Amino acid sequence: MSLTVNFRGLVDRDLLRRAKVIAAKSDTSINALFNAELRYLVETFESAEFSCNQNYKVLLDFSLGRTDDVTVMTTLGIDSAEDLFLLMVQARLPMPRLPTKTTDAMVATLHTLPFRNCAFLTNSRYNRRFAADEYRNDRTFAPQRNP
Repeated sequence: MSLTVNFRGLVDRDLLRRAKVIAAKSDTSINALFNAELRYLVETFESAEFSCNQNYKVLLDFSLGRTDDVTVMTTLGIDSAEDLFLLMVQARLPMPRLPTKTTDAMVATLHTLPFRNCAFLTNSRYNRRFAADEYRNDRTFAPQRNP
């Protein structure tokens, strides 16, 4: 029997809720699901390293948002995004987040937008009211009357 240790980590609330549903449907625990997936990840990575095959590492870096799809497809010698998607599914890796540089550039672009435009993007009652007031108070949005 292997020695187990307590492990504490943070997880997204919605992800935990969904994991609880899967665990209940599978008649198992979240701990058992986590152990199985973590064991698969570690063993696959170690096996790839042992055989000097860096494909899994390339896919893992892509999944973690450390590299972009064009670089991965060039490195792996594949031609289509569909093939890359199928490899990600076969490797049991989640689809990637955007690379940090890309995300930072998107955030910077959003910060350059005028504030009044951001109010239209939310569904809260306060922001809808605020947006409506801004619309009424901003003469550039007011309809032009014909003299």
